[in-house]
Amino acid sequence: RSEFLPEVAEEFLEIDAPVFWAQQGIYHEEAKRLIEENGKVAIMDVCIKVAHAMTKTH
Repeated sequence: RSEFLPEVAEEFLEIDAPVFWAQQGIYHEEAKRLIEENGKVAIMDVCIKVAHAMTKTH
């Protein structure tokens, strides 16, 4: 849930991963800012399957 993202973001910053991703419907501005201020990429409120389907050409 969105309210847990600041704590999850702090844990994320302790590992060696360049991108933080949160599923569609999950977003927290403070967590996003914390991640980006530390030089990482934050992707939130995005479903990979939906995004991929929108970019497919038929």
